[in-house]
Amino acid sequence: MDNTAPSRTRLTVVLRRWPTALAAGIAFLSLGGGGSDQGVAALGNALMLLPLLYLIVAKLRRRQASWPVLAALVVPFVLLRALDVMPPSAFFSAVALAVLVWGAVDGQVAQAGAVQDAGSGDGRIRARSRWPG
Repeated sequence: MDNTAPSRTRLTVVLRRWPTALAAGIAFLSLGGGGSDQGVAALGNALMLLPLLYLIVAKLRRRQASWPVLAALVVPFVLLRALDVMPPSAFFSAVALAVLVWGAVDGQVAQAGAVQDAGSGDGRIRARSRWPG
């Protein structure tokens, strides 16, 4: 019986550690303008992509789709900021709502336990995060 571990290439290791690479990239980009109000606002706008990334990848039920989905989110983010047509937060909020409705229509939201106790007494929505599948 062969007990050797499967060989991993550097690319495989990097692709499995994409959150670390993303955090390092965001930290690098924020080094120059992190102290100014504009730099902090830009970083906050970029960070809103991460929950949406998780939501879309969870809906697709394909963890390996993380990089393509991230690329697909960065393109409209950069375009919206460059063209100044509408705030990126408004666009991505609409995308998040569309993904949630898509999951509700498929019945995936109820199956995964994504939203529970939506009618709590204090008006807050309590959500439980769990990777479906």
